[in-house]
Amino acid sequence: MSLSDLRNVWFQHDGPPPHKVSSVQQYIRDTFQQQVIGYGSCVEWPPRSPDLNPLDFFLWGCIEQRVHATPPPTLQEL
Repeated sequence: MSLSDLRNVWFQHDGPPPHKVSSVQQYIRDTFQQQVIGYGSCVEWPPRSPDLNPLDFFLWGCIEQRVHATPPPTLQEL
């Protein structure tokens, strides 16, 4: 994936210690520009927040839907 492919990608972090290192923060800012969700970022997000995030709303439902779309015909294939 090239950096130009990241124009529609948002980076969300929940404030783990490695993300607070200045060199890591600079890399995240350089890579994702204004599309960062997290503590001290463009879109604030509390560290270790129990709040639901976009993955809870979209991704897991999408994956579950695909997994259950075609039931396996045999127990072995399951």
